[in-house]
Amino acid sequence: MTKITPLLNRFTFGEISPLVSGRSDLAKYPAGCKRLENFIPLLQGPIKRRGGTRYITTAANGEKPVALLEFAFSSTTTYIIEVGQGYMRFFCNGAPVLNNGFHYRIVTSLSQSQIFLDNGICALKYVQSGDVMYIVGQDMPPIKLARHGHLDWRLTTLPGWGTRPNPTAVALFRERLCLAAGQTVYMSQSGAFEQFQLTSEQKDNNGNVIVPVVADDPIEINIYSEQIDKIEWLCPSSGLLVGTSGSEFIISETTTVEPLGPENVKVVPETAFGSSSIQALRVGSVVMFVQRAGRKVREFVYDYSGDNYAAMDVTVAAEHITRGGITALAWQSEPIETLWAVRPDGQLIGFTYSREQDMSAWHRHVLGGGGQVAHIAVIPAAHGGRDELWLAVKRVVNGRTRYYIELMDHGHDPGEALEDAFFVDCGSTVTGSQMTTISGLNHLEGLEVDVLADGGVQPRQVVTQGAITLQYPADKVQVGLPYTSIMTTLNLEAQTQTGSSAMRLKRFTSATLKLIESGGGAAGPDENNMQQLEYRRGAQQMDMCLPLFTGDKKINWPGGYETEGALSVGQTYPLPFTLAAIIPEMLMEAG
Repeated sequence: MTKITPLLNRFTFGEISPLVSGRSDLAKYPAGCKRLENFIPLLQGPIKRRGGTRYITTAANGEKPVALLEFAFSSTTTYIIEVGQGYMRFFCNGAPVLNNGFHYRIVTSLSQSQIFLDNGICALKYVQSGDVMYIVGQDMPPIKLARHGHLDWRLTTLPGWGTRPNPTAVALFRERLCLAAGQTVYMSQSGAFEQFQLTSEQKDNNGNVIVPVVADDPIEINIYSEQIDKIEWLCPSSGLLVGTSGSEFIISETTTVEPLGPENVKVVPETAFGSSSIQALRVGSVVMFVQRAGRKVREFVYDYSGDNYAAMDVTVAAEHITRGGITALAWQSEPIETLWAVRPDGQLIGFTYSREQDMSAWHRHVLGGGGQVAHIAVIPAAHGGRDELWLAVKRVVNGRTRYYIELMDHGHDPGEALEDAFFVDCGSTVTGSQMTTISGLNHLEGLEVDVLADGGVQPRQVVTQGAITLQYPADKVQVGLPYTSIMTTLNLEAQTQTGSSAMRLKRFTSATLKLIESGGGAAGPDENNMQQLEYRRGAQQMDMCLPLFTGDKKINWPGGYETEGALSVGQTYPLPFTLAAIIPEMLMEAG
């Protein structure tokens, strides 16, 4: 028998499809996982347990889903807008905007069918300039939402649109408001977003031009193709990218020596994949869009070698992860560059992405308590330093279906106090002095919750009449629904002088986990046979809160000889857990 110690020190390929499980020849294969759930891969290589979600409030739309819109006046003045049937409500600095103690709201004429399509995709698309947001949707005229003050938001129909068809896509490009309906893109006058009246050249009786068409004038341009394909989205880049149900195009100047105008505009077809109605997103130097069937996410990027645009499928190695389709997208650039997406079954999926670092890793997130995500949005946090992922979550609590507005917490950063770690879903932070009863938990009535009190894990409790009783008094308590983070490696293989260890008899004897500021956790050959990691030393009392651990933890590996072998690592406690590397030891038969 030969002793082998393969090293798994990066997880930057994320969860990969079973269809790729035999492709050990791929350069990124060693960085992949069979399963990656409620962990986020980092650019540097480790995986980090995702933070929990904070309960903000219950949506005002009853048992119907709500949409979340992003409003960012600046990087420090940002809002989330909850849109339900007949109303809009506003959130700022992680909390509802209040007016005399009540959640501030405005009345709208939006129906549920104008907010969401039958397939669960949000029909609303919007673009913002300063304090003004232009919104389009299904079977509705374009509307204008203006912020006149923190408690003064006004909604009006866009003037000057006249008898044109209702648009379903919107963007800002070359200082013009661009609206799309059917196969036509309407561009406003440059610098005058609400002026769409076309100008016709006029001449006097002698043929002299007295009213010329100038570059600043509005533009109408048709997107012609072999099929009658509806425009699904607009997205500004070096040109105005146009996604239709059948192809992707770019609108730009015919000649770059003159500004964009009615007599200096062209449409160039680029790719022919077809687009979903989900709004495409600008991600660094590329644009991400969902293909027509909803299963593939494509990276639309300029290819200098071919002097054209290409649209690579970034789900090709994880096609299973979008099973059922995608209904929403949101981009979070800080602190971890992640494209978030929602599936029709309510599962949240993430894609850690950096073109610069050649990073592309898919991961899945299952919310505690069976929560199903309906919609998502991302805004910069008011204090800076990170972006906030907001979620509209469908939950069944005490027999009733409700939609909650939740905010994903960052969890824990190196150097932060353990008592501030937040790893519960739909949770709350409660502070006081030597508290024994935690109340205000009506939104979790009848559910079992995790408790982190002053940095120590207490036994789970069931919420009764909106409250729980602590086992020990505490000053700061994090309480919410438990969730499990788990990863499973691919079958562990190693290259030897006589070839690969694949399909040879081998026995894993132990594994060393390299951890960073972690507590709790378990590991084993599969999720049903895991042993808890031990941190307590003989001199440490059982009721003493342990500091987070950084270093190596070795576990023994029960089991016999087999031709395959993988390792699962998980966390069920409301504590941080960051895995930097796995170093298994195995005995393998000679070749």
